[in-house]
Amino acid sequence: MEASVHRRRGIRLGVGKRQKCARTSLLPCPPPAVPAPGADTLTDDDRHLALYACYELHYRGFAGVDDRWERDASVLRLTALLEDSFEAALRDEAAGVPVPPDAVHRSLQELAAPDGGGGPSLSRYVAEQADREQVRELAIHRSLYQRKEAD
Repeated sequence: MEASVHRRRGIRLGVGKRQKCARTSLLPCPPPAVPAPGADTLTDDDRHLALYACYELHYRGFAGVDDRWERDASVLRLTALLEDSFEAALRDEAAGVPVPPDAVHRSLQELAAPDGGGGPSLSRYVAEQADREQVRELAIHRSLYQRKEAD
């Protein structure tokens, strides 16, 4: 089963009107170089949707989108740009006390412990504290992941 491009929401990457392209009319031609300038890399849905779409081109493709887009140099550049900016933002967010090499094993075991290294249980949080919007957001992300895992 092929995924399809959601035309109502689309992928908003700061592009004006869509151009017709010889390969497909669903993607801008060429894809834009920079998505949503100035948006927060960690929370901007359009950045995450764009990266997801780039990955989906490799994973299964989209109905009505030529398979050659998966190897298009501009799409690969966009994917790298999105990945690099997201990774840099995650590193900035998670920057903390560095773990010495001899303590890495112990630190990883603590994180993988049943109590998650002292962090809250996702299922317990959802059952006891999550509001309707948080449950909805979790269901959206989980359904995409589980759909792929079921294939």
